[in-house]
Amino acid sequence: MAMVSTTSHSAVALRLLAEITARYGSLDAFCVRLRRESEAPTVVLPRVVEPTSLTSGHHPAGSALSSALPRFGGRHAPAEG
Repeated sequence: MAMVSTTSHSAVALRLLAEITARYGSLDAFCVRLRRESEAPTVVLPRVVEPTSLTSGHHPAGSALSSALPRFGGRHAPAEG
């Protein structure tokens, strides 16, 4: 039974190697690209802060805005896009 498991693992490894070499040309080229992408700096997106006065109803325009926005589970629905 161990032989079947080893054979299937070998087949999977060979299939992965074939796919990597087909896409990247060689295992070395794949490793270089993987290293380059893992070392790239992370892009930090700015945090969007919603002013509480606009949605809490404390401001006249805020109460109109708050009532005009669709609700989702007790919160405003996420923006589509």
